[in-house]
Amino acid sequence: MDPSQLQHKIHFASDSEISKKPSTSETTQTRSKRTKRLSDDQPGDVFSLFQTEMREMLGSFMDKQNSRLDSLEKHITEIKRQNECIKSTNKEIEKSLGYISDQVSDLQTKIKFLEEDREKLMESCNFLQNKIEIIERNAIKSQIEVRCVPKRITETKRDLFSLIQKLSSHLNVELNVCDLRDVQRIPNKRDQLNSTLIVEFSNTIIKSEFLSAIKNYRKNKMGPALNTIHLGLLGYNKPIYVSDSLTSKTRKLFYLSREAAKSKGYEFCWTANDKVYMRKKEGQPYILIQSEEQLAKLESAPTSVSVPLNLQNNM
Repeated sequence: MDPSQLQHKIHFASDSEISKKPSTSETTQTRSKRTKRLSDDQPGDVFSLFQTEMREMLGSFMDKQNSRLDSLEKHITEIKRQNECIKSTNKEIEKSLGYISDQVSDLQTKIKFLEEDREKLMESCNFLQNKIEIIERNAIKSQIEVRCVPKRITETKRDLFSLIQKLSSHLNVELNVCDLRDVQRIPNKRDQLNSTLIVEFSNTIIKSEFLSAIKNYRKNKMGPALNTIHLGLLGYNKPIYVSDSLTSKTRKLFYLSREAAKSKGYEFCWTANDKVYMRKKEGQPYILIQSEEQLAKLESAPTSVSVPLNLQNNM
């Protein structure tokens, strides 16, 4: 081959490759062709082809690097934008947290004031309850209750007074009409055959004597258990129960005390003068039950062996 023709051929190939990027397959084919051709070419031509190939490789590498740098720059720009958004969001969150913190502080202050008001109201309620308890206790201090008394179709105050006088005569207690201030029957449902009588004595001395006579009658077993015959109601023979009148608070406390006495093995639980008492065993000192909190402490104590309970309503 003529040298001028070879030079023209090489120049033509170099210009075409520089102007157009070959693909991977084309590059491989071109390299194989060039390798085959280089075996027959001169050393100067080989160097020129090597330079051309290196330019192409460097150009391809630079293009790839530029593409990667552009992509990396875009990612960095996006990260910066997101970072600015996060900073802005954090500022909003800090503002919100500050507002919430202020609100919580205000609520805590209000709660503190409400708790103080609640304590004052509780003190006032306790004071009023105690006042009501005293008033109610004074109102019933000379009263007793006679439960399970049969109803009658026609009944007057004189009839009710007569029932209590006949009961007192069986107890060997002298009781005049002037010793009774009032006797009334507590209303209940019409279908119930029995109801409770509220007996109010003229003074607490007569009441205490009457209750003492009831206690002696039961303790000494002076006769059959109290029943309707002792009231002068012939044709009836049903038990009746006589007890001290209690306020609402004491009635509830007496019920809870009876339950506690059963569970804790106390033999005696009774009321006297609108107060609740408990005793573990005969001969032991009694316990005055004054509140539900006292009962709760009593119930939290270790349980002893359960014994039969003697529930009473009077001394």
